[in-house]
Amino acid sequence: MKKTRIIIFALLAILITIPIAAKAFAVKTSDSIFIGRDEVVDGNLYAAGKNITIEGVVTGDVIAVGQQITIDGRVDGDVITASTNLRINGQVKGNVRVAANDVTINGQVEKNINIAAVSAVLGSDSITGSDVLIMAESLEARGNILGSLHGILKRLLLSGIVNKDLKFKFNSNSKLPVTLTDSAQVQGDFIYSHNKDLNINQQTVAGEVKYEKTDTKKAWGSILWNLLLGIFSALIVGLLLVTLMKSHLKDLHQKMEEKPGRSILWGLGILVIVPILCFLLMLTIIGIPLALIILAIWLIMVYVAKILTAIYFGNILRKKALKAKKFNPMTDMILGIVVAWLLFMIPVIGPLLVFLAIIFGLGSFWFFRKDLHHKLNK
Repeated sequence: MKKTRIIIFALLAILITIPIAAKAFAVKTSDSIFIGRDEVVDGNLYAAGKNITIEGVVTGDVIAVGQQITIDGRVDGDVITASTNLRINGQVKGNVRVAANDVTINGQVEKNINIAAVSAVLGSDSITGSDVLIMAESLEARGNILGSLHGILKRLLLSGIVNKDLKFKFNSNSKLPVTLTDSAQVQGDFIYSHNKDLNINQQTVAGEVKYEKTDTKKAWGSILWNLLLGIFSALIVGLLLVTLMKSHLKDLHQKMEEKPGRSILWGLGILVIVPILCFLLMLTIIGIPLALIILAIWLIMVYVAKILTAIYFGNILRKKALKAKKFNPMTDMILGIVVAWLLFMIPVIGPLLVFLAIIFGLGSFWFFRKDLHHKLNK
């Protein structure tokens, strides 16, 4: 799935909104973080872990990075997160600013919602007190939005209420980007841009329907869209890798520096031989389940390898270009992914760089895994 400046601005915005000083705060780092129903966190909550669940009360902001984040309780401040999956079923008295793969909001958000995601759902029980700004592939808006709804999408399903304007730029490759159910209501104007008129049902719109034609001869919009989605996807996976592998990244980078040629050759072998072995396994019929499992792992590793190479590239850029010697995996990840994905977009050279990044990452991770396994068995 293909996914920049908007991403950079979003991340900078997240950093800017984090209070520099706070009267009270709590920091929690663990594989599993749980705030019980009777628990009250006084001030801001800073959390990093695989699974983060909040059923109690946080009197300040929630700033979290994780794989699965669930908020069933109450947050008196803002919610600022980066995760694979995010679910908000409780109450947020401030703003929600999130970057995730999948976002589901079924609770009440009293201020604005800003989402960068692959897919997002504003459930039928959701209430948004102000505006919703979103950049995603798909959005299901089934709740009540008291402000406006706007952003960039491929697909929109609207069955809820938008009390002000609805304004979207739809990807020109989307054949049926808008679905309006019988319960959908837009109290303001419906303004959209696409390469063709979508014949929006005027009965669902209290204001005017305004169509702005997208010039299909200019491919920059689609190119930028794919670049943004690519960077966004890689940043989400990169956040998880940095969270899970933080203590091992130095060792992995050392392995990448030792014998890059050997890593490239082994990576090429893994890239080519594994699909062939899976094909031979499938011919045996009984080996099909195993072949599918191996192939799925191989596909994941091909994508992850590219990101691991980008993080290593960011490490080099931080040392050489920024002259920052202190190890900072988060900076390495963001810098490396953004610059690498820009380079990957260069015609002719870009695909070659992608190929080299994949085989270098695969080979380096292979030798790193072998050394780690050897150390653990000692």
